[in-house]
Amino acid sequence: MLHSYRQLGSWLLLSSYSLGLMLASYGLQLPTTFVLIPVLLWGMVPFQRHGQSFSRTSATILIMLFLGQFCYHQAWSVTQTEVPPGKQQITATVVRLESQPQRWRMDVLIEKPEIMRGQQVRVHLLDTICPLLPGDTLRWTGKLRRPRRFGTPGEFDYPRYLANLAISASGYITSAKQIEVEHPTTISSPLVTVERWRSQLSQAIATKINHPRTPFLISLVLGEKSRLTPAQRHDLAQFGLSHLFAISGLHLGLLATMLYLLVQKLYRRSTRALMWCPLQQAVAVLILPPLLFYLLLSGGALPTWRAGLLIALAAWLTVRHRHVRPDDLLCSIALLILLVKPLALFGASFQLSFAGVAALILVLPAWRHWQQHRWQRWLALPPLVTLTATVATLPIALWHFHVLAPAALINNLYAVPLVGLVILPLTLLSTALLATGLPGAALLFQAAGNLLDGILSTSATVTQGILAAQRLYLTAPQHLMLAGVSLTLLALLAKHRRLAVASLTTTLFGGVILGVTSMPLSTLQLSILSVGQGDCLLLQCTNGTTCLIDGGGLYSQTFDVGERLVAPALGRLGVDQIDTVILTHDHPDHRKGLIHILEHFPVNAFWCSVAPEHLHNSLQQVLHAHKIPVRVFSSGWTDVDLSVHQQLSVFVAPQPHNKNDQSLVVYVRNHHQGILLCGDLEHHGVEQLLADPPPGPVNVIKLPHHGSRHSAHESLLHKLQPDWAIATVGYRNRYHFPHRAVIDTLETMPTTLLRTDRDGSVRLIQSGDGWQRQDLASALPWP
Repeated sequence: MLHSYRQLGSWLLLSSYSLGLMLASYGLQLPTTFVLIPVLLWGMVPFQRHGQSFSRTSATILIMLFLGQFCYHQAWSVTQTEVPPGKQQITATVVRLESQPQRWRMDVLIEKPEIMRGQQVRVHLLDTICPLLPGDTLRWTGKLRRPRRFGTPGEFDYPRYLANLAISASGYITSAKQIEVEHPTTISSPLVTVERWRSQLSQAIATKINHPRTPFLISLVLGEKSRLTPAQRHDLAQFGLSHLFAISGLHLGLLATMLYLLVQKLYRRSTRALMWCPLQQAVAVLILPPLLFYLLLSGGALPTWRAGLLIALAAWLTVRHRHVRPDDLLCSIALLILLVKPLALFGASFQLSFAGVAALILVLPAWRHWQQHRWQRWLALPPLVTLTATVATLPIALWHFHVLAPAALINNLYAVPLVGLVILPLTLLSTALLATGLPGAALLFQAAGNLLDGILSTSATVTQGILAAQRLYLTAPQHLMLAGVSLTLLALLAKHRRLAVASLTTTLFGGVILGVTSMPLSTLQLSILSVGQGDCLLLQCTNGTTCLIDGGGLYSQTFDVGERLVAPALGRLGVDQIDTVILTHDHPDHRKGLIHILEHFPVNAFWCSVAPEHLHNSLQQVLHAHKIPVRVFSSGWTDVDLSVHQQLSVFVAPQPHNKNDQSLVVYVRNHHQGILLCGDLEHHGVEQLLADPPPGPVNVIKLPHHGSRHSAHESLLHKLQPDWAIATVGYRNRYHFPHRAVIDTLETMPTTLLRTDRDGSVRLIQSGDGWQRQDLASALPWP
């Protein structure tokens, strides 16, 4: 079977199936794939040499394409479960429980309401105390909701992430007092038993080990990275060491090596065992049960499954005395994982894991005979592995995380061997001692924590100056160019000249096309970014000026709108610098997202309506740190840019009644088309605006105060008669914006209403004497 599978080409099966998944993610249906079959048939020539026919290869491609699309839609079907509205009496069983800073995260299996029976739901407990363990039954009254995207280009696809985990809805509980707990008398499922042990061990370590690096050690040994604070995660990303604290193939491989050496030494002592079964075959099989147990105990992360399957297949091949090429083995495991979890293809974990291993399989054989002496090879191996893995994973890491960490090349040289060969064994041993009640666990944990503290302190010292991490937000074509450069470098490291030339030629050709197509804007464009209940608009004028008006901002302390939504969207839209950042008024739903933008994008000017010393402290600090000039506008209209064909003016209400009425109103005109952005003006502010109306036509208007009925909407809309109206609102927001009265008024007018809660991020492009609408979330590649 393996022989025929290899002849057919594991890479062809994997690539065809993956392409089917990707086409399905774009919404392309099955008939569309017929036109793509000739593109893949270039791979038939090698198969014909092995006796494969034209029809068999094309049929294989077609079947795998269709299978990929079918599996994608099947995986997504979990999200189509009906979620009852309003508060419900909910009964569920805890499947997994993990601690987070100041809260808990658990996946539960629903028993009631009946309509969701058997569905898995993610629940957040907003309390520092949790009386639950996996296997417990809990009851509470609350709301469940289906996860959804904001609809902003470049954002993390949270619904797809949950669908990959077979989670159909989410909810939260504000206090442990709201929970009624029922502890089971017996645990029937072995998997739940292991999860229960995992939670108990994690809580025992957190309680008994008093060391500042304890969350890192728990993450290292049990895979609970959720215990790390945002600041700790940020530091690891800056150092380029995040991968060390997510249970990965490195951990399982090191554990497998240690078990192999131990079992091998014990097995050799038994003459009867040696006569019964050869050493290599027996040891390869004997280490599998403890590895499987640790795989489950550590949370079963995808890279761990990849490593576990590699080890299991290697053991099976050893027993059967079979040889399979490493690349075929890797493709087989990738295909197996994707058949079980199709949506894993789009996750950073799957991509980084397999890209790194594939690169090592490509490069390392070329350097096998580089040095004659073994000690020379061992000295050269760590830098070569680090460089290869970094080059291979850089484009993927930038696509998902937008962080470039040059210091990773140096930090990993000492951190990987110290963590893998010293800290990990110490932590595993101390965890085993703690679990069995034997003495010495605390001492070993302290030693591991102190050594880890030294590693992180050294990494902080290294990550300075030119080695300091940077945020990079790139367009999709730029990411493809970076991937081409990465592949060229890997081909050079692998001494594969043909691949290097082909990759370099393709990359240069793509660069020329990108340079030709990246022409300056010739039309006025307004991009309305969907950032929840808040404002964020990108204005791009015909003279090349780029203005960001507000940055959104949720009241949550754990979700940075600027980092998670606005910055990735700007990168995907090709914005690498901003001429002017405009804060209409200093409220959290307009201000908070701007902090990250001001820190990580070049900004030439900052506009507001109040003196800088009256702004929020976070704004004052970032403006001072980056020396960004601040311009404060006085009351009435101020012409910033005025010519025959173009105009940019700003209005401030002369007599504001509150902070909303202090909003900067921005008016932009290009020829006979005008845009009016009203901020959060309320009734009195709108009246003052109407008393001193915009100095030109208004074809596009952003409704004041998210479409509130208290913003004199009738007077404003009937006077200006816009063609387009924009309501920047959150999905099912508690204010019920836009108000029904505003919608009713618009329905009596020839005005098209755009709502960010319904339409996601939208771009309006001036076209002659009108406007064209472009849906940004669907027009750009999947995030």
